[in-house]
Amino acid sequence: MNWHLYGTFLVTALILSVTPGPVNILALSHALALGWARTVTTVAGATLAIAIQAALAVVGIGSFLALLGQWFDLLRWAGAFYLVYLGIQQWRARGGMAIEAGGTIPVGARFWKGFLISATNPKTLLFFPAFFPQFIDPALPATPQLSLLAASFTAIGFLGILTNAVAAHALRRWLQQPSRARLCNRLFGGALVGMGASMLQG
Repeated sequence: MNWHLYGTFLVTALILSVTPGPVNILALSHALALGWARTVTTVAGATLAIAIQAALAVVGIGSFLALLGQWFDLLRWAGAFYLVYLGIQQWRARGGMAIEAGGTIPVGARFWKGFLISATNPKTLLFFPAFFPQFIDPALPATPQLSLLAASFTAIGFLGILTNAVAAHALRRWLQQPSRARLCNRLFGGALVGMGASMLQG
């Protein structure tokens, strides 16, 4: 591995991991409503999807996308509509953060929400094949380098999303006022709907 390229990759991946996106918005929402510790389950689900997508890049995602064919568009639409659905739920929540009745979300539901939000975003499938080759040294075997990049990005993704959740958790007390919580619901809900709409157009 070219360690200069790898160092550049780590810095770039860290920046990307904390950049606002569907997964980070969901994690922020869960952290504000449930606390950062319970949000670890959401982050774990999203990280599993990231690991699968990164692994596909290692084994040859070009062939996978060719096989996917028309199903790729269906995946994109499914992911977009799921984001819009979650965004509308968040927007319509009254007072506190959008959480199912009983003040909590079951562990399994948190995990699968995180997984589905990440897995149904096909732009990620296109991202890794474009991103990883920039940090490959052509003088060295490609597969070990790609494997290291995939594993590193997965770990950094987990830490980056969790860092956002921990930061959001610090705002919970400020959001105890219903009007502030309602505003936050609408910001998150609008962001999710907007991201879903952008996926439909893309």
